Amino acid sequence: QNLKPGDMVEFMASAGRFVIEGNANEKELVFVATGSGISTVKSMIEDLLIDKQDTRPMWLHWGLRHAEDIFWFDDLARLAEEHSNFTFDLVLSQPPEEWKLCRGRVTDCVVKHHESFATMGAYLCGNRQMIEDVQKLLIEKGTPGEQIHYEKYY
Repeated sequence: QNLKPGDMVEFMASAGRFVIEGNANEKELVFVATGSGISTVKSMIEDLLIDKQDTRPMWLHWGLRHAEDIFWFDDLARLAEEHSNFTFDLVLSQPPEEWKLCRGRVTDCVVKHHESFATMGAYLCGNRQMIEDVQKLLIEKGTPGEQIHYEKYY
């Protein structure tokens, strides 16, 4: 918050094992990220689309607060252009008035864009509240618990 260039910071690297599970029941993959949680799921998506040439339908719902917070938009849009099975959904919780994409919480947009939840593999990365909210929503909609994978940060 009050950092200046050159200030020392400490952080903890990922300590978990958050990978695509390879569950045969996961016919569609849905990635939900908030904030910097995008770094993890972006790598997973690129690996699936580019390296493994996975053809399953894939969605990314990435939630941020403000338009000024957006980064990697061009990279993700290019992936969507190059891979017809990938859809990128940028969600702003506090969008400018002229914002034409999804607005609100990522849970709102997951419900808006998906109808079949039973064969969905969900990969969630972000703040604890988002993970809990999306996990609850998916279970209520019929996604089996073993098909919901997450890495939360605090």
